[in-house]
Amino acid sequence: MNRPVSPDRSAQYESLKIRLPLEITEITAQKKNPERVSLFHNGEFLFGIHQHTCLECSITKGSHLTRDLLTKVEALEGYHAVKNKAYDYLSRRDHATGELSAKLSKKGFSTEMIELVKEELSAKGYLNDQVFSEKYAEEKIVLNRWGRRKIEAELLKKGVAIHHIRNGLDTAFSGQQESEICLELIRKRKTHFLKEENPAKRKNKIFNYLSGKGFSTAPISGAIHQFEQEIDV
Repeated sequence: MNRPVSPDRSAQYESLKIRLPLEITEITAQKKNPERVSLFHNGEFLFGIHQHTCLECSITKGSHLTRDLLTKVEALEGYHAVKNKAYDYLSRRDHATGELSAKLSKKGFSTEMIELVKEELSAKGYLNDQVFSEKYAEEKIVLNRWGRRKIEAELLKKGVAIHHIRNGLDTAFSGQQESEICLELIRKRKTHFLKEENPAKRKNKIFNYLSGKGFSTAPISGAIHQFEQEIDV
């Protein structure tokens, strides 16, 4: 698991700075994690770094570890740790930008590194709040039969900007009327609702049910009116 640079690692870097420069006399792949390598000075283990860090810093056998180089290594190690954790989250499911930021922040990563990683992921198309909003809305409409209000509220919790949310909702609901979804939901629970013989109380129960699903007054009222006509036939 990739973690932010620990206090122990930071202390290790600081103690090394006092002794620099040091020649790197050996570089070996780590057995437990072949993506990382260990750096040595005359048989003494210095620290381990990711292969990408090694390449980006042009570290080879015979390189001299200076203060400037160690500072660069620290920054890159932090960056790769954040990026790898971000990819780990994204491999499980799509995330909104703000949602991913919050998760990475909880892991203890710095705001600066998180922002840099977000920029890279956005540039590569892995983070796109407009696309995320559309997909999320489509999923909730199809699988959960939610209305606009509930979808909007959940996306706001994930830190998505309101203009992305509303554009996503417009796209997801294109070709579908909320009143039609409401009527479908009422019909599915027809037996349950008809147990209430008082028309006013029945309408109130239906309204509360659909409101809880995230539908607004207009589509709910239209669906209730249609349903009442059907049962009066």
